Amino acid sequence: MHADIAGNREFLDYLRNTKTFYDKNEGRERNLVPIDVPSGSNVFREGERGDRFFIIERGSAAITREGEFVVDRGPGDYFGEVALLNDQPRNATVTATSALRLLALERDEFLRVVTGHDVVGAHARRVADVRSTTDRET
Repeated sequence: MHADIAGNREFLDYLRNTKTFYDKNEGRERNLVPIDVPSGSNVFREGERGDRFFIIERGSAAITREGEFVVDRGPGDYFGEVALLNDQPRNATVTATSALRLLALERDEFLRVVTGHDVVGAHARRVADVRSTTDRET
């Protein structure tokens, strides 16, 4: 897991509480598209263009880089921000290790939300920097 767990929680709490993600008047999520991924299937592959940010609602996924295992992710974890924030290809492959339910946010909406909040944007960039330069994170 990432060393800054409290920061990750703050980041996700902020995302969940923005109008982008939850419409209090309608009592439902919005802009987050649920995606089901069967066990053994790739969510994305290293080198692909990044077009979405993902939050794991349930299930688990393995992150690999250059064919080597990096880390497991589970409910409440997120991935995909590195390619979006750095405008670069995916730096890892994400594979479902069990049936996976993801909540996906399109690139433009993710960037609008993250760049619109200084604290959250700074945290997201710190995480992306760490994940793009270490073997422990994606």
